[in-house]
Amino acid sequence: MIVIMFTYSWELTIYALLLISPTLFGNRIFMNHMNKYSENYQKEKGNTGSMAQESIGNIRTVKAFADEQGSLARYQIGN
Repeated sequence: MIVIMFTYSWELTIYALLLISPTLFGNRIFMNHMNKYSENYQKEKGNTGSMAQESIGNIRTVKAFADEQGSLARYQIGN
């Protein structure tokens, strides 16, 4: 493509390359930053899900122990 551009106008080709180069460099820096941010976001999202799952499990355990007498009574009635 650059060869074709040079055949039409070498001045415009150089001008276009000078404009595109900083844009590509800036895009590279931006994408590196976004990849790090995305990685941290996904890690924290996983940690949050894990904590939520653990909390729900703990709530179920506490509820089961809170109703221990009721469960014992139901068991004794059944036997």
